[in-house]
Amino acid sequence: MGRKDIPELISSGTPSIIIQNDSVLITGDNLLHTFDRLEVAEFSAKSLVMAKPIGELLPISDRQVEELRRVFLKK
Repeated sequence: MGRKDIPELISSGTPSIIIQNDSVLITGDNLLHTFDRLEVAEFSAKSLVMAKPIGELLPISDRQVEELRRVFLKK
C-alpha cells in the first residue's frame, strides 16, 4: 500500500510484476492479451507448486534463455 515505485517497474519490456505476498500486476495491448499473460503466470505458478514433490527446482541459465528467445522469437 502506498508504494511509489510500482508504476516505474511496468513497461513494454516488463509487462508483469509480482508484488510479494500481495498480488500480480499485468498489462497488455488489449484485454485479451493481458488475460493471456495472466493465464501464463497462473499456469507457471501452478506448475511450480505441483512439481515441488518431484524435487528441487533447477532454473535454466541465461545462455539457455537466450537460445530459447533466438529460436522461438526469431531475434
